[in-house]
Amino acid sequence: MQYLGYSIAPRGGVPATVRQQFEQHTGLSDPVELRTVLASSDPGDGTEPAMDGLPTAVASPAALERVLGRALTADEQQGFTAGKILTTKPVTVDRVELSSRQGTSASYTLESLSQVPPEYRDTTAGFVASQAVAKLPMEARYYVYTGVTPQQIELARAAPLELGFDPSWVRTQEPPVMFETPPAWVITSWVMVVLVVLIAALLARAQARALHPYLGGLYAVGVKPSTLRRVVLTQMVILLGLPVAGGILAGVAATAAVWALFPQPAVATVPWAVVGAATVGAVMALVIGTVAGTARLSVRARFTD
Repeated sequence: MQYLGYSIAPRGGVPATVRQQFEQHTGLSDPVELRTVLASSDPGDGTEPAMDGLPTAVASPAALERVLGRALTADEQQGFTAGKILTTKPVTVDRVELSSRQGTSASYTLESLSQVPPEYRDTTAGFVASQAVAKLPMEARYYVYTGVTPQQIELARAAPLELGFDPSWVRTQEPPVMFETPPAWVITSWVMVVLVVLIAALLARAQARALHPYLGGLYAVGVKPSTLRRVVLTQMVILLGLPVAGGILAGVAATAAVWALFPQPAVATVPWAVVGAATVGAVMALVIGTVAGTARLSVRARFTD
């Protein structure tokens, strides 16, 4: 992603001739035009403003999708079209009054925006349709080019020197680098899966064996072995299976939540194959352990175990 004019938008923006030369030099075209709305939610009485920062005006949902690098959800698209501000940071209110130094003001409904790129989470309070904030003052336009190739990035970086304008006018946002899991981590993960499965199977077998006196008594009065195994298996699933599966999934969710709190230089993916194998394997191990622990159940178990 390539920006042109972000740093000088408060001072009148990029001259048309510079933009034309820049696009001819880099081969870039059809940018998304963004404008910062010069109106804040600061009430001016010393209390905290409802929104941290100023919103950014975008022309259309399609333009916002290009900026975010993803499709808007149905609710986000509906909210944007209705003139709501899609906030990039958590807010505690659902409506806000924006006021400018020129005395103009307007009220807007707020709606949270999901999956916000880190660069926008820090630089804007949210996105709003340009038409919805038309009566509020705005800075000059700056331009965002999407779908940029590595060659165009290099040309854009060299453009200020070759075309003779300030290098601060150009800013590059390269796509995040995918985090590659080291092979040792993968091997360790699968070893842990095997250990979880083995421990679950051994615990289930030991618990089933410990219940032999009780099960033998039920067997002696005519309860079928299949029914007894179902009883033990239900107990194993409740006591061991659900905590193991829940613990694995809770650990993944907690890690993802903490990871999302901080801007990351790389994109990490959840190893769902390992998580799924550990969860399913643990449950299957309980079944196998229970069957193994009750395989030799007999009337004499009541007296011999």
